[in-house]
Amino acid sequence: MSFGQGNAVITVSTSTYQQMVNSGSMRYLENQKLKDSIATYNDLVNNLINYNDRILNTEDNNFIDVGKLIDVHDFFRSDKIRSGEDYQPKMDSFTLNDEQRRYLISYFKIFSVQSTTNHISVK
Repeated sequence: MSFGQGNAVITVSTSTYQQMVNSGSMRYLENQKLKDSIATYNDLVNNLINYNDRILNTEDNNFIDVGKLIDVHDFFRSDKIRSGEDYQPKMDSFTLNDEQRRYLISYFKIFSVQSTTNHISVK
């Protein structure tokens, strides 16, 4: 894997289910539990797609602002983050106010969740 932010973008589609609903083909399934299960699965997939879009958009939209606060040239070593090593990026010390500190903590919590989730998904 290359060094860097490493967001995994996985294409997921519910078009087959939508086609079955729109064409009326669901009526051919007689098992109501199966219909309910498929509908629930479809809803879960859509929730996952929406969640992932929100996370990726949050990371992308805030990366420039993060770069204004800290030097990130050596920070996003996702191979080191996922390995569980005590990785300390090379950077000069800097001073933050409370708002900037909260902003960075929130951003990196989101990044950490996404990075960990990507690693689990790839396995």
